Amino acid sequence: KTATLNDDDGTPGLSVGDTVSYTFTVTNNGNVTVSNIEVTDPTATVSGAIIASLAPGVSNSSAYTASYTVTQSDIDSGSFDNTATATGDSSTGTDDVTGSDTESTNLPEGPAIEVVKTVSSITDDGDGSTGAGDTINYQIAVTNTGNVSLSNLALADTLKNGDGTVLSLAAGPTFSSATGSSTGNTLAVGESATFIANYLMAQSDVDSGEVSNSVVASATSPLNTSVSDTSDDGDDNDGNIIDDGTVTIIAQFPSIEVAKTATLNDDDGTPGLSVGDTVSYTFTVTNNGNVTVSNIEVTDPTATVSGAIIASLAPGVSNSSAYTASYTVTQSDIDSGSFDNTATATGDSSTGTNDVTAVDTASTTLSGSASLSLTKTATLNDDDGTPGLSVGDTVSYTFTVTNNGNVTVSNIEVTDPTATVSGAIIASLAPGVSNSSAYTASYTVTQSDIDSGSFDNTATATGDSSTGT
Repeated sequence: KTATLNDDDGTPGLSVGDTVSYTFTVTNNGNVTVSNIEVTDPTATVSGAIIASLAPGVSNSSAYTASYTVTQSDIDSGSFDNTATATGDSSTGTDDVTGSDTESTNLPEGPAIEVVKTVSSITDDGDGSTGAGDTINYQIAVTNTGNVSLSNLALADTLKNGDGTVLSLAAGPTFSSATGSSTGNTLAVGESATFIANYLMAQSDVDSGEVSNSVVASATSPLNTSVSDTSDDGDDNDGNIIDDGTVTIIAQFPSIEVAKTATLNDDDGTPGLSVGDTVSYTFTVTNNGNVTVSNIEVTDPTATVSGAIIASLAPGVSNSSAYTASYTVTQSDIDSGSFDNTATATGDSSTGTNDVTAVDTASTTLSGSASLSLTKTATLNDDDGTPGLSVGDTVSYTFTVTNNGNVTVSNIEVTDPTATVSGAIIASLAPGVSNSSAYTASYTVTQSDIDSGSFDNTATATGDSSTGT
């Protein structure tokens, strides 16, 4: 009996459905003719016709053939043993001459396994963005791509973030389902089993920019051959089609904001707002992005800043204690009615230096109070040529204009409806400053003035504040 293994089921390589074809050579090795010879094979399908007669020393190789279809159990066992029997009649009996032969056909095993790991979904923690606290859900599909059944199926998972830090799954891998009868430990040829796992992302993962996950599936063949495969991500359009890890890219949104609060202090020893008072500032820096920001510094070009760099600020966290600032009020600030001051907070994201900035402007109202006082001094002059007080004598006046408010007053003019005023407009007068030289006036005494015994005369000083004319 001679066996030939045929790959004729349409699937390349040895697989269920391939056939073994047999040829039979029957030889009469006795010394009498044998007739009515029939070949039987209980496990194969035999074709042919009875050999009518076979003389001693003669063989027949054409009368019978047989065929057998390979099963999975045959492949799993590694070979197929098959026995055929030839039976004939001697000249003295019926079916009294027999011969048999067993043929063992080698069925080479080809154990193989393939695993694909994908992200099935990401469960948000309620904040509406991918980040710390979200859960990555994985699906692992393991397929028996060989030609023998597999057992002792095991999965070994490797998880790390973009910094290379090794991580641990929160749950799994756990068997979920199969296309056949597998419960997670075995795989029939062509069968796929699905496993699930998940990972809870930490802030350090978001800061690193990604989470990469791969799994090695291993199993054993019936002949105790070990096979394994490292997972693919199921995406053959990413430039890597073999054993590439399943990478979850985490979009990074580095962002901070700074809130500046101003307090006006009356601390120069002079009651009320005046030059030398200070404005003190506090700064609240908040991380309103989704990645940690480090080395945060607050600067303010017009104020004196005190504090130390904020080493690190996690998303959603604020710092109100690291920095303060102080500014000394000037006359121009008071004259303008307010002081606007802008501070800048600058920090480092996980991917850059000084690449995260925020600004805030605080406007401090400086309530000005414009006020002038006018002091008028009169001198009676006996200058008409007649000794003693008489009509024609004059009264000369000097004026002292004082700014007793807290804002600069400009374009100051002195008027006197009953006297003749001489002088020029005072261009500007700072708070606390007086001018006694800009204006004078003269009045000529009349008889009615002398008759009344006195002469009252009123002068007015008028100027412009920073907010009016």
